[in-house]
Amino acid sequence: MKRTKNRKAPTSLELLTTADMVQLFQVTPSCLYRWRRKQILPAIKIGYSVYYLKEDIETILKHKSKMSMQRKTDLDEEEHPKH
Repeated sequence: MKRTKNRKAPTSLELLTTADMVQLFQVTPSCLYRWRRKQILPAIKIGYSVYYLKEDIETILKHKSKMSMQRKTDLDEEEHPKH
């Protein structure tokens, strides 16, 4: 089993397939491939199949959510500066 990033083993090993990821992110499989190649998404390759650790994806989504909230706060402050 080859991992794209060295980390300690997760407590529970829940894997997502490419089909799961396509549905979750609303992107094409080729987009997922580009994200893996650019090391945006960590993945596990078993034979010819690619899997994603659910724990890793949840972490990415939480981080993305925090960034979106911060960006919205920054934009609100730009529109309505404090005096």
